[in-house]
Amino acid sequence: MKYPRSLSWEKISSSTISIREFNRFENKKKVAIFCGYVRDKYEFNYHDRTYQWLRNNDYYVILVMPKSGILLESDLCKACDVFIERENFGYDFGSYACGLQYVNLIEGSERIDRLLFVNDSFIGPFGYCNLIEDSSEFWGNTDSNQVKYHYQSYLFGFNLEKVNLDIINNFFFSRGDIYTDDKSLVIENFELSLYEYFNGKGLRCSVLHPISVLKSDFIKQTFHFISYPYLTSKIFFYIMVIARDVNPTHQLWLQLFKRGFPFIKKELLRDNPTGYPELYKKVEEVMGSNDFNGEYKQIFKNHL
Repeated sequence: MKYPRSLSWEKISSSTISIREFNRFENKKKVAIFCGYVRDKYEFNYHDRTYQWLRNNDYYVILVMPKSGILLESDLCKACDVFIERENFGYDFGSYACGLQYVNLIEGSERIDRLLFVNDSFIGPFGYCNLIEDSSEFWGNTDSNQVKYHYQSYLFGFNLEKVNLDIINNFFFSRGDIYTDDKSLVIENFELSLYEYFNGKGLRCSVLHPISVLKSDFIKQTFHFISYPYLTSKIFFYIMVIARDVNPTHQLWLQLFKRGFPFIKKELLRDNPTGYPELYKKVEEVMGSNDFNGEYKQIFKNHL
């Protein structure tokens, strides 16, 4: 295989601190690059649920994290097949790029037919979820019109039966420098450019949960949403969702949940940045079983 020997490739290669393989690749057809970041050991516990979800969908999981020094090998082996520790740069896309380098170097990588990029910004699944990929050449889980139309970068993937890995390499290694601490630059050059770049290359693109569908679901549920108590704040929130470009993982998380993506964003639970009315009450309602409710409360108490 021809590797993209660009300046970005060389910088990222030199920034990799260690690679630990817990399970052999053995010609897996699906690979997930799982980007993580933890501030303390307790925060790492919920990764196991996401890892099991990926494994249950037949993915070989490469976990990439900046150096922290707080995790033991006994923790890591429960959450991935391969662990890559790296210097901290480029935010999530720095981890995605490190994982992609590893994929390029795997013996037998030409037989991979699905490549998934996923980060740890959400918790779950809390329930059954097998809608993780699409038959398109490039897909995202959700899209957004904030700033400009783009696919959100917490979960996206490629069908490598139809897409040459070189196109993905070029996106990561032959464009804007990913070796940076400038968050706005990373967002502009990578997240906001994902759809634009690959659509421009002629790839057939799709979204598993389009924002237009989620908004339509939200409108249909108006009478269930706008009710006492907190009627005024609910009306204001409703108008905001209908009239503005919103983040579907924040304002439309419930519609996502009901559409078969039973995950919740950490930031939403921790900060409720959009002022979702009665958020925690609604989360407990949709959890359903006592097991999920108890686990959610424990995660919230210990990790958020």
